[in-house]
Amino acid sequence: MSMVNELVKDVLGKSNGLPLKLHSDIISETALLFLRKMSPDNYNRFENAVKYSALLHDIGKATVSFQKFLCGKLNKSGNKFRHNEIGWAFLSKYLSDDFNDREYILNTV
Repeated sequence: MSMVNELVKDVLGKSNGLPLKLHSDIISETALLFLRKMSPDNYNRFENAVKYSALLHDIGKATVSFQKFLCGKLNKSGNKFRHNEIGWAFLSKYLSDDFNDREYILNTV
């Protein structure tokens, strides 16, 4: 198992127990299916942006309090900010300015 898979294997993406990585993979594949319905030019132009946006869209759910909320240990997430706001803040700090689709991803998250 890769180091990333080992680190995220227990992080929940949904309250039904679906792991965050699997949830994000499903969203990414679904988003790419919709994108394939567009013209080949649009697919080629947006493929990476759509893929990475979908994979990272719920990264803010990885906080300790949100994980407790998803597994039913808290009635509310306990976070001052919503998971998408936390995800945006995290990515705006750690996603390189040189990354081609950075702004698209941040706006999507």
